[in-house]
Amino acid sequence: MSMLREYWKFISNYIKDNKNYLLCFLGLLSLFIWFILPIKYLIHFTSDDSYFYLKTAWNFSKGLGSSFDGINLTNGYHPLLFLVLSLFYFLTNSIMNLNSENLLRFTFFITSIINLISIFFINKVFRELNFERSNLTSLIFYLLVIPFTLLYLFGVEIQLMIMIYLALVYITIYKKFNDSKLNFIIGILLGLLFLVRIDLGLLLAIIFVLIRLNKYNQKQILFVVFPFFVIIISYLIINKIYFDTYSSISSYYKFSLDIKNNLRFFPTPLSNPIDFSMLVIFLASGLVYLLYKINSKQISNHLIKIFELSYIIAFLFLLIQYFLNRQGVREWYYTFPIFIAFTLLTIVIDRKKLHKLFLLPSIFVFVLYFTLFRMNYYNHDSAYEFSKKVQELVKENEIIFQIDYSGLISFFSERIIVNGDGLINSFNYYKTLKQGKLFDYLDYLKPQYFIFYSFQKDDEKAQYEFQSFHRYLFEFNRDRILLKYPFIYGGIFRKKYGHFYLIKFKQNN
Repeated sequence: MSMLREYWKFISNYIKDNKNYLLCFLGLLSLFIWFILPIKYLIHFTSDDSYFYLKTAWNFSKGLGSSFDGINLTNGYHPLLFLVLSLFYFLTNSIMNLNSENLLRFTFFITSIINLISIFFINKVFRELNFERSNLTSLIFYLLVIPFTLLYLFGVEIQLMIMIYLALVYITIYKKFNDSKLNFIIGILLGLLFLVRIDLGLLLAIIFVLIRLNKYNQKQILFVVFPFFVIIISYLIINKIYFDTYSSISSYYKFSLDIKNNLRFFPTPLSNPIDFSMLVIFLASGLVYLLYKINSKQISNHLIKIFELSYIIAFLFLLIQYFLNRQGVREWYYTFPIFIAFTLLTIVIDRKKLHKLFLLPSIFVFVLYFTLFRMNYYNHDSAYEFSKKVQELVKENEIIFQIDYSGLISFFSERIIVNGDGLINSFNYYKTLKQGKLFDYLDYLKPQYFIFYSFQKDDEKAQYEFQSFHRYLFEFNRDRILLKYPFIYGGIFRKKYGHFYLIKFKQNN
């Protein structure tokens, strides 16, 4: 016990004495470490959907329009991250000509800047919360939050959403409620929150509007609501003009009222242990906070109420996705709920002086994440290697059609790959699938190649079945297989062995 006390005293004093130096060092390290680490380690921090953003923004920055493949216009993304990446890629490419690997490194760089801004606001918010042991409270918070949110997946809207949310939280608790300029800024931030994640952002924006209404006269309400609605209406009009639809293309594929079918993706310890663990963490943290709230005589201040309401919104967001999303809750959908849950849990840890109980487990989780779940997360390795083979075999002007897993392979192969599942394709393509006319579309597109993966052992006749509103079956003879490459799928808990196939495409399959 004496050794533990000495250890605890050493950690506490070291953090207190060296806090500013540590923050500066870690901040600089977070910016530039991405230019040192191997590319095959960095891709472990991405999902295939990350490259939907990256490739479309890359094409847009090169003047190819809002297009994943350079052929079909699409809005199958949340727009704010797309715009930020497009601008950053344009500026970067005007200085140097980047390939896909270097572009990914710069994506990590800009995401780290976003994270550092979030950390700035976190420290401001912590000061408002008046934590009794702020240094250790902050350490535990970051040990929990960094793996699950800030450094969880890059290339999706997670980090940007957290940054804008925290900026709104801080400005919302600012005392000058009748400052017209401040309220106008809040209205703009509410609009940006909507643009960064349409569904969750809209729910959160409504909460912030309701919170501010109690403090406003009618004039001040207008300063908040006007820019918010201008941004939303502008988004709808631009969509209709350029993409022939008011909502994003991906929403047509994901929204479904077939609740029973949608719930088949609900995570369980066997079907999806990582997502299940994140759901448990979210619910358990909320329960711990609720028990604290019931047994505490302290009255929540304005700031804590914002986090409490945000937790409720995050809970509703997950429920909506479980019931109405045909594809279920994707892994990064948990990150904002987790962020809010850990914020509430940190309040309990600080108020109840539970630092000794949570410090070592938090360190363990932090180390476990970066070693077990990222160093050994091999899910994308074979896809990356396959993409480089595709780059060697396919010419720049040739067209590839690929249903699933097209994001990463398109980005790193730097080839024209038309997304077949439609999530990052045009509204016309959606109507084609809805009408069951995929093969008519392929007759028009005339792709030279077809890519798919399969876990079948027998490839005498390569076969791929695709289901989206209608069933489509692709069959290819062995002599049309140009490349068969081993594929390891599923990460640590759900390892499956299969193969990628690059097929010479012929019409009338």
